[in-house]
Amino acid sequence: MRAQAVSIVAVAAGKQNHLSGARDDPAGAHPSRRNRPGPSKSPGGDRASDGTIRGRKRCPTSRFWSILFAFTGTREALAGDTMYLDVLDMKRFYEQRLGLVVRTLVGQRIHAQWPNLSGMRVLSLGFTTPYLSPYLNQAERVIAAMPAQQGVMVWPPEGPNRATLVDEYNLPLPDACIDRALLVHTLDQSNDSLAVLREVWRVLAPGGRMLAVVPNRRSLWAQFETSPFGYGRPFSRGQLSAFLREARFKPTAAEGALYVPPFRSHLLIRSASGWERVGHRLWPAFASVLVVEAEKQVYQTTPKEPGKAATRLFRPVFVTDGRPAARYG
Repeated sequence: MRAQAVSIVAVAAGKQNHLSGARDDPAGAHPSRRNRPGPSKSPGGDRASDGTIRGRKRCPTSRFWSILFAFTGTREALAGDTMYLDVLDMKRFYEQRLGLVVRTLVGQRIHAQWPNLSGMRVLSLGFTTPYLSPYLNQAERVIAAMPAQQGVMVWPPEGPNRATLVDEYNLPLPDACIDRALLVHTLDQSNDSLAVLREVWRVLAPGGRMLAVVPNRRSLWAQFETSPFGYGRPFSRGQLSAFLREARFKPTAAEGALYVPPFRSHLLIRSASGWERVGHRLWPAFASVLVVEAEKQVYQTTPKEPGKAATRLFRPVFVTDGRPAARYG
C-alpha cells in the first residue's frame, strides 16, 4: 500500500516536472518533435498536385490587417518589388473552372467597351490571350506581347503565331503605329508601371486608346493568392486615374467586373453570372477588377528619361560573294 502511494507520488512529480519543463522550453517538451523534420516550404507557396496556384499560408492576424488596410485604402506593397507570374502558372489558372469564370466575366466587360476593332492594329501586353480571340478575325493585326520576366507561349494554338517575347520598357515597335493597346496582368505586376505606360503611349497613334485591367484594392481577389489578381500591386479607381494622367493618358471610361468571391466552391461558380448582375447594380465600388479605358493625349511632348540612352539599330544587308563593291564618288 505504501509502495503504491510512493509510486503514485513519483508519477505525479514526474508529470509536474514535465509540464514545467514544457512551459520553460516548449521545444524540449517533446524531444521527438524537436528532431522531427518538418515539411519544406518554398517562398512562393505550395503547388497542388493538379498544378493549381496555392498562396503562402498566413496567420489570421496578418490576414486581418491586410484586409483592413485594403478596405481603408492604406495598403501598400509589403513585399517591395513585384514580379510577373510565370506564363505556365497563368495558363494553368485560366484552364481551371475558376479561371474560365474569370475569362468569361472580365471578357464581357472588355468586349462591351471594344465591341468592334475592324481594320485596327491591336497590341496586347501581359497575359492577354484569354481575351483576344474575338479580335483575331476583326483587327488588321493582333500582337500578343509577353514580358520577358513572364515568359511566352505559342498563341493561338491553330494558325500563325501571334505571340512574341518583349522588353516591356522598350517595345520593338516604331512610334505611333498601334491603334488599340490591351494591358492585362501588366501594371499590377510590373516593377515600373509608369515606364510601361509611357512606352505604350509612345507606340500608340494620336487618339489611340488603351484598356487596362487591374485588381481593385478593395476587393477580396486582391487579398487571396488563388488567382493572378492576388499578386502584385492593386489599384483604387482614383489611384489608377491619377496614374494614367501622369503618363499623359485621359481616362474615358471605367467598368467593374468580377463580383463573385474568389473561392473554388462549385455553388459559387455556378452562380457567378448572378453575382455579376447583382453586384454591378448594388455594390459597383466593390468590383474585384477594374477595366479602365484611356485615350492618348498629345498636347505635350515626352521628356527624355535621364540615363536612358538611345538604342542603336542595325539594318540587315545581303552578304556579297566576296568581291568588293564598287565605290562611287
